[in-house]
Amino acid sequence: GSAEQLGGIHTSRQYPKDAELTGLSSFITSRRRFLCGGMLSWSLPGTVLGWLLGFCLLLAGSSSGFKWKGPKLNITGAHQVIQEGDTLNILCSGDMPHSWFLPETLSRNDNRLNIMTYACGRHNKQFCSSLTLNRAQATDTGYYSCKYPSSSEVKKKTVSKIYVFINDTQKPFIKLHT
Repeated sequence: GSAEQLGGIHTSRQYPKDAELTGLSSFITSRRRFLCGGMLSWSLPGTVLGWLLGFCLLLAGSSSGFKWKGPKLNITGAHQVIQEGDTLNILCSGDMPHSWFLPETLSRNDNRLNIMTYACGRHNKQFCSSLTLNRAQATDTGYYSCKYPSSSEVKKKTVSKIYVFINDTQKPFIKLHT
């Protein structure tokens, strides 16, 4: 199994091993009409059943014109500059649950940091989260990334990131870590 971080909350999920995925994927692809056409057995173990249902939804979406979209940030561009002491707000939306990855110098336990997850979009069918960092410090400078869980089956965009520079007027340069 693997542990994932979803908006600061740890969740555990069981995933098949890569070898199991490859064999299972071939089997499902060859029998997708049978499996996804209403003949799916509900007596399968929960993990396998959940994976198969997700696969069927992915197949149904791709055949009905659904376009996979990676997570999207509300801030455009490759970087953002804010002043030390200001509040950083970043919103992320996507078609799947996602996790935030922060600069190494910023702890998820920092009381200045708040990550909230909620349903959004048309009919609340999207997954959204907001990252708020109060009283930003120069040491909070770095990449802030919104990322879908990794999957060997989905070779699409799974991450959006932005480099945030927190400008400290007292010390305008940061020490580079090598």
